[in-house]
Amino acid sequence: MIDEDILLEPFEPLEFYQLPNIYHGLTLNEQDIDLLNIVGASTPEELMRVARSLTNMPTNLNNVTYENLEEIKRQLFSEYQRILIPKNEYFKDKRILLNAKINTLFNSGILTEQEINTIKRLYASGGNSHETITKLQEELGKEKVNEILIYLREIVPVEKSGIKGTSYEAYNNLYKQLHRFDSVTLDDQFKYGSIVLDDGTMIFDHFEKGLRFAKEHNMQVRCNSLISYMTCPDYIYNAPKSEEMHQIAYQELDRYIKGMFSLLARPEYKNRVRSIDIFNELLTRKGPDYTFRGDAPQDVPAEKFDDYNAGWYKHLSLQDIFQLIANNKHLLGDQKIDFMYNEVFLEDPKKMIEFHKIMQKIEEFEQEHGIQIIDALGVQLHTSSRITKEELQNMFREMAKYGYPIEITEFDMIMEEKDIKGLNEEQIQIVRQRKINEILTTIYALREECQIKGFTIWSLTDTHNFEVSMANEFRIPAGQEPIETLHAGYFTREMTPRSEEVTKAFTQQDGALSLEEEGKKLTLKPKKTEINNEGFVSTLIIAVVIGGFLGILLAFAILNIK
Repeated sequence: MIDEDILLEPFEPLEFYQLPNIYHGLTLNEQDIDLLNIVGASTPEELMRVARSLTNMPTNLNNVTYENLEEIKRQLFSEYQRILIPKNEYFKDKRILLNAKINTLFNSGILTEQEINTIKRLYASGGNSHETITKLQEELGKEKVNEILIYLREIVPVEKSGIKGTSYEAYNNLYKQLHRFDSVTLDDQFKYGSIVLDDGTMIFDHFEKGLRFAKEHNMQVRCNSLISYMTCPDYIYNAPKSEEMHQIAYQELDRYIKGMFSLLARPEYKNRVRSIDIFNELLTRKGPDYTFRGDAPQDVPAEKFDDYNAGWYKHLSLQDIFQLIANNKHLLGDQKIDFMYNEVFLEDPKKMIEFHKIMQKIEEFEQEHGIQIIDALGVQLHTSSRITKEELQNMFREMAKYGYPIEITEFDMIMEEKDIKGLNEEQIQIVRQRKINEILTTIYALREECQIKGFTIWSLTDTHNFEVSMANEFRIPAGQEPIETLHAGYFTREMTPRSEEVTKAFTQQDGALSLEEEGKKLTLKPKKTEINNEGFVSTLIIAVVIGGFLGILLAFAILNIK
């Protein structure tokens, strides 16, 4: 049990955007961006433009005036959410996604009755999506199949985690806080599975929407991720290893990288992207036996597959991937874009050992070929209330040995049951914020020593948290009740800072507080209402830090859209 004195002792909550002289980022998927664009539209003309760009429901609005602008925005927001399939319904029966796409396609008016019958016949005949596309091209022609695939790409009927249950007011609250962020990570829109259709066509519209959003809000962009194990196409992943498949995988990934780098070199996007996760989770996710994904066993239970999924690395070696980066880096021209190796769970010393092995291979390739293929290191920091100050210090110092800048790329923190058992919601937030304070003060203390240059949050709210979604993906088919929260979201349900809730729980003491820090007794002043980055020192030292607490890819017969 938690000592009640700790729960009652006042302290000053800290926010990550108070960390000075680093990037302050958040992570958004396309549905987040659509909803933020709706609530943020300030003129009838802007709302009409936004409506035409919406995924799933591009709409031509008429008769929008300043008088009815707010009403129309709320209606559009509600309709956008309404047409999405709840994620938990999808977990009950994943065929619901394919059925929704097929039904929408057949009712679209772009197909004749004969073409519909051809699709039904080929669908019923079985075979993987790549084979089915080839047969469709033979019978319907490449142009018609491409039209079908583009149409289907615009249909993303399953909600991203937390989207359906979040209110207009919540996204409006988030919109009002966008000025605090100078960096945004575009999740999914940059990945192979979101860009490349089954006939090889590359569709950049959805990624470009994210780039435009960043420009409109004066943000730099992080792209996650260029080479993702999760988006290797099924026809490549499922094929037996052979020299032929090695060449196919190499050529396909090379074509995709060339397309993405050429897009980013266009004048309208030049210098908008500041960082690309070139490598993302090269090591298996969870222990105890971490290894390079290409060496990991693939015949594992479904609930373990994401942990071990080799993806592209089934057919390509690390050296192949290094060479692809080296061959294409020049396409970006003179832009300063950090190529990052982004890893997870490096607070585990066992995984750090394997991380060093990967880094040694990167260094050997760079020295042998006289080219730098990475410029920065990222640690996701999907962590829990069990993490300690010492674990953080050791992790950052081990990473810093290579001399690269370091970023926290995907921060969220689950509250372990042991730390919150018997506590009410208000007390949970107090315990949580104390651990957040400890994490932030540790990062602040190491920011120069370890060249920490960025901090990006991942899960917006508890219901947006991907680990809740991952748990429910297996709980629901097993007949278990879904969980709703792991207390891991950065914001409250209404997308306001959690620190505000903690502040309300205390009546702040008058006068100065003091903190013993690194052997020095410091007298501290209370925090002002607004603090700029340079004021973070005074904010940090008034914190009371309490130590010791704290897809499955759906293979479509007609289309394999990730």
